This record gives sequence, C-alpha cells and structure tokens, in this order.
Amino acid sequence: MIMSNHERFEELIPIYALEALDGEELRELEEHLRTGCSTCEKLLREQERIKSFLPYSVMTPIPSPRVKDRLFKKIKSSRGIEEKTYSPNLWERLQPMWLRLGGAFALAALVLLILSNLSLMNRLKDQQMEISRLQDKITDQTESLESLGTRLASREAEITDLKEQLAQQTQITKLLEDPNVVVINMVGLKPDMKAHGRMLWNTKENKAFFQVLNLPAPPSGKTYQLWVIADSTPKSAGIFKVGEHGENLMNLESLPEDASKIKTFAVTLEPEGGVPLPTGEMYLLGES
Repeated sequence: MIMSNHERFEELIPIYALEALDGEELRELEEHLRTGCSTCEKLLREQERIKSFLPYSVMTPIPSPRVKDRLFKKIKSSRGIEEKTYSPNLWERLQPMWLRLGGAFALAALVLLILSNLSLMNRLKDQQMEISRLQDKITDQTESLESLGTRLASREAEITDLKEQLAQQTQITKLLEDPNVVVINMVGLKPDMKAHGRMLWNTKENKAFFQVLNLPAPPSGKTYQLWVIADSTPKSAGIFKVGEHGENLMNLESLPEDASKIKTFAVTLEPEGGVPLPTGEMYLLGES
C-alpha cells in the first residue's frame, strides 16, 4: 500500500517530537510544518505534551510498529551497530541432539535398573521361601530329636531300674542259697487287703532283705515303718514308701536287735518321718 506524503509526515511527527529524526526526513518535515499545516501542528503539540508527561507516566506509550522500526534503525545507525544474523556454533547445534540421546540413554538405564530390581526381588523372595522351608524342617527335626531324647531317657531309666532289680534278685538268690538265711513270711492283717511280705534274714550276720507287695499307697503325711520286736520292745528298722503296685525292697545291713532275741517283725502306718515307738495301725506281721 502506497502511503501519501501527509500520512508519512504524521508517522514522522512522533519521532520528531522525541528528537530522533534527522537527515532528509527531518528537512522535509520542518519545511512541511513551515507551510502552516494545522493538522500536523496539532499532532506535534499533542506529541510534545505527551513527551512532557513521560517522566511521570507509569505506563509507557506503545508506538506503532512503523515508528518502532524507524526508531530501532535510527538507534542502530547512530551507534554504528550492524545487524547480524546469529549463527550457532557446532556445540550449540549438537547440544539438542546430545540432550535427546542422553534422555534416551537415561530412560534405557532406568528400564534396566527396574528389571534388575525385579529380578533381585524375585531371587530374594525365593531365598526367603527356601530359608523358611529349611527352618520348618529344622524345627521338625528338633522336635523329633527332643521326642527321641525323651524316649531315650525313659528307656535309660527303665534299664537302670531293671539293672537294680536284677542286682536285687541276684542278691536275694544268693541269700536263699545261704544256709544261714531264714525266710520269715509276713501276712496282711486286713481281710480286704492282699498285702504280704517276707524277711530274708541272715541270722549269723544279723542282716536282712525285706520285700513287700500290694501295700496300699499311704495317705498324705503318712509313711510305713518296719519294726523289729524282741522281749515285747519294738525297735525301728526304717521307714519306706511303696511303688505303683504297693511294692518295696529294703536292704537292711544291720538289724537293731540281737538276732537271738528277735521274735517278731511288723509294719505299721505312722506319721511322716517315723516315730520312736509304734502309734499307728499294724498292716503286716511275721514271727520267727
């Protein structure tokens, strides 16, 4: 679009008011103003008034694109600045490519890291399951060993008891073969009881084996006591308890009375710990 001279002068007046116009355009505008053009003079006064308020203005007036273009060209020409087209160097041209490649490498590394972590987590889970299985197996084996240990201890106790019984039976057999041993049978004194006992008494050495069966378990706080009676005076030969079947076997290394004076053997139920003389009910009795 071709612009008229008057329109061109109207575009130049704002630049003229800012004292930024020079050269041929300055000369032409001043000649035009000297012609007394009322429109241009009015526009110039308005621009000068606006210029006077610029230091106090908050908002900077925005000139038209043409005015801005002329102002920038004027400023550049006055400073001797040549307009150059910016050309990036090699590194600046390669930088976006490196950034894209770096992002791709970072993404690939992240994916590999995630896959590696998943693999490690699966391996860890498998190891934990294996450890749990082994712990359960160890627990089962420990319980089995404890059970075997209990059974072994029970068997050892049974073997020890059998050895003791065997030793006692061997000793009883030897006593029965000894011509100096007298067997005194002791009978129960209660009709409803099947209790009985016997005294294997070596009259020469005045020692004996006392064996009893089927005696009832004594009440709490009570015990059985064996007596040797000579000349109507009983003397204690010891206290004893009975087993599950009312049995007991006592080895009496020395009887408390002279063998020639012993007439009777008896068993009574007495307070726990025994007494000096019989006070309780008599359960067994045997005479020599």
